[in-house]
Amino acid sequence: MVRNFIFICILFISVINDTFCQSLFPSTFRFLDIPQSSRHQYLNKGAGGAYDYDAMIAGANPSLIHDEMRGKLLASTNFYFNSIYSNIAYFTANDKFDIPLMIGGNFIAYPEQQSTDIDGNRGIPFTPIELSLYAAGAHQIDKYRFGGQAKLIYGNYLLANNIGVAFDASCMYIDDLRNIQFALILKNMGYQFAGFGSSNNATPFDIQLIFSKRLERLPFRYTITAYNIYQWDSDNFTTDYGIWPLDPFYERNNTTLNRILNHFVFSGEFFIGSGFKMGFSYDFKRANELQFTEFYRGIPGVAMGLGIYGKKYELGYSFSKLSAAGAAHQITFIANLRDWAVRNKR
Repeated sequence: MVRNFIFICILFISVINDTFCQSLFPSTFRFLDIPQSSRHQYLNKGAGGAYDYDAMIAGANPSLIHDEMRGKLLASTNFYFNSIYSNIAYFTANDKFDIPLMIGGNFIAYPEQQSTDIDGNRGIPFTPIELSLYAAGAHQIDKYRFGGQAKLIYGNYLLANNIGVAFDASCMYIDDLRNIQFALILKNMGYQFAGFGSSNNATPFDIQLIFSKRLERLPFRYTITAYNIYQWDSDNFTTDYGIWPLDPFYERNNTTLNRILNHFVFSGEFFIGSGFKMGFSYDFKRANELQFTEFYRGIPGVAMGLGIYGKKYELGYSFSKLSAAGAAHQITFIANLRDWAVRNKR
């Protein structure tokens, strides 16, 4: 079965690679890469391999959507430096085709910006906003789960109003006897259509391979995620800028080992009973790109968080260290509307 999954991965990557591999730079609608919940944030891309019927990570991989999530309403907010990201999702199912579904929307609101013309004269202030509406579903065949998600995307940037579409496709192999999961995810296959004052760009496409295992004698799961695997050198930096304006520039020696590690995210999670989870992750690429200098790295790339789970509600919190200057904090709340409805009838 594992050999079959490996064959599917190679087939998917070979078919998609030529079409989308050029879309990493430049790309638009980068907010699609923002984690959609607190657990998704503290596990980072490793959330796509954590199959345990948790609605908090369904946005990381459509194959994770399960019928056990039916009737749940998710609301999540991520607080950045000067902007706010929010995501709302509702989980239902199509009984005729046995397909659990997730529908929802998310948006990011940026702070007010000042428009200027080519001569530097001030124009009207404006507030950029980007949003998407999405629908996703999953289906299981034997030990394999297949998922798909479609997104309609809109961005308002004063004179540029852009519309785009994107699609996610995923395949997941689940071995319950050995408590392991393999996942292949094709993220954000799509395109931005030309809007007034805009240009055509691809969406932030990515290919992710995820391995996850839960230990037998310890309530712990570890996950190894490889991403941007179609592009060997995916760094966004060439020179270190100092903290202060007169600091000298530092040329970085990007070794082969760094280039390899920049494609990996490592994450882990502890389970305390059935009502509490706590986890962390480390993203090498983010750590390398968001440090100030070699002499003042801070801890960018680190994310940590926790979740509390009850019958009627679920609550999660996480923070992600974006740079030495600050972090993003995300709060997620899930209400089990089916359980509330049953209790109200009683």
